Amino acid sequence: MGSLNPKYINSHLRYTMFKKGMIVWGTILEKSHHVYIVDLGCKNTRVILPFKNCNGKTFVEGEPSWFIIREVQIQDNTATITVDTNKDDICASISKSGHIDQLVPGTCVEFTTTRVLRDGLEGRFYDDYLGYINQIYLDNPMDPLRKYEGSTINAYVLYTHPVTKFTFLTVRNPHLPQHEPALPNGFIGQAKVSLFA
Repeated sequence: MGSLNPKYINSHLRYTMFKKGMIVWGTILEKSHHVYIVDLGCKNTRVILPFKNCNGKTFVEGEPSWFIIREVQIQDNTATITVDTNKDDICASISKSGHIDQLVPGTCVEFTTTRVLRDGLEGRFYDDYLGYINQIYLDNPMDPLRKYEGSTINAYVLYTHPVTKFTFLTVRNPHLPQHEPALPNGFIGQAKVSLFA
């Protein structure tokens, strides 16, 4: 079952397992005077996101996001956790710990090609993790794949398969403006069939 509900994503965590610098998935539960209340889906946790830790972003109730834990206080079988949404710190924490389950889509990694496949590249990142870049996600998909053999390039995480832990990446920077489509939405044109088989 695929779900973005933190109750399912964090079901393996207990309130004593949260540590400073850890990356967690949660949703905004409500907006208070100076903080957002965040739901991690774990019992005995109270999670707050101070407005000053939002980096200028405004959240709405129910909005999911990744958070980095700044402070954990455990008292009377309850953890009070303060979180932040700074994407640079989230990516740096993942890079430092290198834990595959915490890779955020869009994270930049150094991808070293180990094998050229029929339709893309196989390689390693963070020394230990296996990743794939499909040919359509290269800068120029029409270039011969042999030119990437043994090279190290910057790649961006698309997703990690939850069972195999294979990570799929792209060379295109998702943080830069994308090119306009060749044909705008709603375009109506004429076509002619040149070959009928």
